[in-house]
Amino acid sequence: MVDTDTDWDRDRDGVPDSIDAEVDEPAAHEAMDADADGVPDALDAEVGPERERLMTSTLTNVANMKHESLKGIAQNLRG
Repeated sequence: MVDTDTDWDRDRDGVPDSIDAEVDEPAAHEAMDADADGVPDALDAEVGPERERLMTSTLTNVANMKHESLKGIAQNLRG
């Protein structure tokens, strides 16, 4: 049980420090993002170039479908 009167939350994440100490948080070097792409370096190594190409292709296809859908809606609104 956590005693909220004596337990501090120094990093103000809503979790008392006594619980923070029990949780395995990633080390600072694991959360680094050297290429600033929004993906931590630890995940970059796991994804690999083939999977990254597949994700890029999929997102491009979704964006193109959305664009075509919006063009159709605009055409319908014009009458």
